[in-house]
Amino acid sequence: MNRNKRRLKRIISSVPPTSDQDFDFVIVGGGSAGCALAARLAQDPTSKVLLIEAGNPALKDPRINVPALFGAIQRTNLDWQYETTTAKETRERVHFWPRGKALCGCSSINAMLYVRGNKEDFNEWESKHGCKGWSFNKILPYFLKSEGCLVDPADVDASHAPGTRALEEDIVRSREYVEEHVRRDSYTVYHPVGTCRMGLKGPDTVVGHTDLKVHGFANLRVADASIMPEITSGNTNAPCIMIGEVCADMIHGMF
Repeated sequence: MNRNKRRLKRIISSVPPTSDQDFDFVIVGGGSAGCALAARLAQDPTSKVLLIEAGNPALKDPRINVPALFGAIQRTNLDWQYETTTAKETRERVHFWPRGKALCGCSSINAMLYVRGNKEDFNEWESKHGCKGWSFNKILPYFLKSEGCLVDPADVDASHAPGTRALEEDIVRSREYVEEHVRRDSYTVYHPVGTCRMGLKGPDTVVGHTDLKVHGFANLRVADASIMPEITSGNTNAPCIMIGEVCADMIHGMF
């Protein structure tokens, strides 16, 4: 997140563009992927890049830059303060769903968490959902690129898979009790994905090609968590940044 912010300081003006200005690239949404994409495209001095973000720049707000203060951001002017509709699966409860209303989007309110996810998440994007080119070995260099790493990906064992807590064998609960507990007491950890999913296989919600272009549009791409065909095993910030990096290379014909 901080690396993106340093890059963006050089390319973002607080003065709104006038209607007679032309841009080579217009990026709607300065979230994790949008900022990474804008920063990468702006490295070309011949390109004019417009990044549109409705939220507060807030680059120096301590609640963003101090991980322990992330809870103080929720339900403030830096949060869109969304709520879900009721869901029968969780006993008709409404869930609070904070979204970052600031430059860098939800990466500004997520306590600076950075988790790539399990490599099999991305392998399944390709094998299960038909997203050719999105296997872990293919996208690992883009994780490394966004992290400023200059090592050979072949030398890195870097899935960063989050551990799973095994239930103690001596604790016996009935399936009915566990199911009721989940429906009554579980809550979301705010990682919505897949509303504009890419792929060749799957339900009607597949609206994007694997090159991130929207079906039926020549010059419109979606690069954020919504294109994920399936959620990754962990916080989605790092995969979103990776998607932004991939999108930049796609635009330049290098992916």
